[in-house]
Amino acid sequence: MSLIDPSPFKAEPEAGGGTPFAPSAYVGPRGLGADFKDPRPLTAWTNGFIWADTAFSALLGLMLLAQVFGIAEVIPLDETVDLTPGQLAFSLTAMAYIGFIFVRMLIVLRWFWRANKNARALSSGIETTPGWAWGFFFIPLMNLWRPFQTMEEIWASSQSPHNWRTVETPVLMRWWWGVWLLSNMADNLAGRFMDKADSLQFGAAVGVLGYGLSVACNLLFQRLIDPVARSQWANSQEGVFD
Repeated sequence: MSLIDPSPFKAEPEAGGGTPFAPSAYVGPRGLGADFKDPRPLTAWTNGFIWADTAFSALLGLMLLAQVFGIAEVIPLDETVDLTPGQLAFSLTAMAYIGFIFVRMLIVLRWFWRANKNARALSSGIETTPGWAWGFFFIPLMNLWRPFQTMEEIWASSQSPHNWRTVETPVLMRWWWGVWLLSNMADNLAGRFMDKADSLQFGAAVGVLGYGLSVACNLLFQRLIDPVARSQWANSQEGVFD
């Protein structure tokens, strides 16, 4: 399986006429194999990229912490002067992270696509289609709550395919989504302040907070996707429709 397989991002026929919120049709035992695939290999890859993202975030956060406490200057403001070793290290790490983020994003979005597709194979009535499972992340305003609802459906279906609507949303998932929103807010705020010399230190402090929240978000997300992958596979092997 290619890590950057474009197939999940192509339009495909969906149950219910392909409309974004159309309930999925009930899929019997024979139909399960058509759409269901073992989510564990992809989850393992996702975990690997999340650990790498955590390492990047921790490293950049520590560099900014050195800036906050005056240990080293790591944020370059004037491109016309020679960079200090700290500024050069921070700039190169930040550029590498930006390139890495694109690949990590594709892997995580593919995980949502596959997990949603499996949920629709295991359970009836799942409202979100595989395309919207990742597409909601790019729709302004809707990306504030719809990805969370998608994850709720995926989680509930993995825990109880027949009665997924009765499954309570775990507190861990609420923490994950709240931390994810806060980390994005902190990152955006830090970027605005670190561009100016008079607000550089404040921007660096907010940046440290943002990277810390990103680490926490990654750890919480891992504690959600692993149980989902294991439960989806176990349900597929136990013949939940028999």
